[in-house]
Amino acid sequence: MINVPNLLSVYRIVIFPVLIIIIIVDNKDVFKWLIGLSFFTDLIDGYIARKLKMETKEGSKLDSIGDMFTLFAAAIGFIIFENHFFKENIFPISIAIGLYFFQLIACLIKYNKISSFHTYSAKVAFVFTGSFFILTFFIGIVEWLFWLAIILAIVECLEEIIILFLLPKPKQNVKSVFHVWKNFKKQR
Repeated sequence: MINVPNLLSVYRIVIFPVLIIIIIVDNKDVFKWLIGLSFFTDLIDGYIARKLKMETKEGSKLDSIGDMFTLFAAAIGFIIFENHFFKENIFPISIAIGLYFFQLIACLIKYNKISSFHTYSAKVAFVFTGSFFILTFFIGIVEWLFWLAIILAIVECLEEIIILFLLPKPKQNVKSVFHVWKNFKKQR
């Protein structure tokens, strides 16, 4: 279905290879504006979909793919443009990335698709991670925000891994592990 929220998600998917090319040609100035726009479209697409009652399964999937591409592009930009800080903090970054990929691969194995859980913790983690990336690209590293983003990303990944093991079938727009657990206990 073609609607404004879905087009905003498609933008994030289509701009991904452009962002990678911009990283390769080492143009941080253009990159920071386009990655900032990508994060902004993620903030508003869900709001628009809910406000205008345009929520769809396809839109939820597009949003998840757009989120993934935006985070990958931001992470690659961070590794290249802020390599010294990245190397200094490789261990906590590796834990967060490793848990993310574990969740992603486990979902692909279990459901044959990526998750679209859209938990509250995922939304909060995405806002703080996006804020960290945007501030980093525009003004420089904000260390306390880095640690907050890392902690929230790890908590969010752990929550999604637990949800993955509790849900026999994929489900979109799950609020939290507590909501899933409550329903899981009712079904037993």
